[in-house]
Amino acid sequence: MKRLFLFLGLSIFFCLVISCGKNSTPTTPTPPAPKPATVVSISVTSAHKLLVVGNTEQMTAVATMSDNTTKTPTGTWSSNVPSVMSVNQSGLVTALSVGGANIFFVETSGVQGDKRMDTRIAWSKSGSGDNVFDMPTYVSRVHVIGTYTGYTSNFIVWVGTQLLVNELLGTGWGTTKYDGTLLTAGGTVQITNSSGVTWSFTEVSPQNTITNFTSNRSKIRVQSIPGGEREFEIYKRVSEERRR
Repeated sequence: MKRLFLFLGLSIFFCLVISCGKNSTPTTPTPPAPKPATVVSISVTSAHKLLVVGNTEQMTAVATMSDNTTKTPTGTWSSNVPSVMSVNQSGLVTALSVGGANIFFVETSGVQGDKRMDTRIAWSKSGSGDNVFDMPTYVSRVHVIGTYTGYTSNFIVWVGTQLLVNELLGTGWGTTKYDGTLLTAGGTVQITNSSGVTWSFTEVSPQNTITNFTSNRSKIRVQSIPGGEREFEIYKRVSEERRR
């Protein structure tokens, strides 16, 4: 009986020793894995908010994350009025008609952003002969056409202090039409010494071809002769032909 109690006592002792040994060196708990950042908001931007009908504009979407970083998100583009303004899945907007539309970007998680865009018709002006009128300052490129089917005429166009066009038109010069797309900043347009010339000015999109033009003011030597205003060079040519 004494041996039984001794055996039980030793067993309990060893169990306590082993248990105490384990508690003396606790293990460090593994921290939980950080949660991935999520999309908080979407910002939709573009260089302009007013487009000329027929022009395009590239939209950009940026996602702000829950960890305050930003990234380019994955999602879909759409327009709430596609008949006024369409958008492809690269974010390129095309102005189709006059009006306004909201351009939306919806990120794959469902967070969305949008931007309001409006459209307008391209500015234009047409007429004939000498004239003075104002071109809006927002016109940065203008398509100019001048036509004269008679023998000779000037086609001289000033915009503010800039000589925009200085051409000789007519059958006597072998060309009856001037056609160019030019840089401008708008302002007061003066068409001078261009009696009989029919002309038009139309705003065009930035990607259209630009005709580089360097004026030579010294070539504009205009004097009055019978039949209207003509350049001195034309007068000399007509006079020489008559003397032959």
